Amino acid sequence: MIKQRDFVIVNEVDRPCAGLVAVVTAVNEDSVECEYISADLSHNGSMAFPKDVPAKVEDFGMMVLAQQFQYIVGEHPTNESVARYKDGKLRLWQEEYGGAVQPLKEKFWKEFCKVPEVPFIPEDGFVYLDERED
Repeated sequence: MIKQRDFVIVNEVDRPCAGLVAVVTAVNEDSVECEYISADLSHNGSMAFPKDVPAKVEDFGMMVLAQQFQYIVGEHPTNESVARYKDGKLRLWQEEYGGAVQPLKEKFWKEFCKVPEVPFIPEDGFVYLDERED
């Protein structure tokens, strides 16, 4: 089930790659609202989709990580892809099309990372966005 703050690929037209990751900003009765998190994309508004259309990044066996105002999508250590097209075929992550490091929109760093006043930077330098506190 899709919920607010999930990272998603919004539909089957968007390639599943880091450059096209979106975040669910609202969940309505029969739809979800999403917004791309990459600062490189010119589309800055919210997009609405039926609840069954977006695919969670974690369903591709991936997770979102951020450092400063950049993010990457890396392999989740315990997940394999379970994402499927509507026809049932397995849908795989296509990183070769999305680039490794993406600029993160400032609003998402502030809203979703809960950066403390005196920031603690983990040893590897990344804030694991999929494991952030609510």
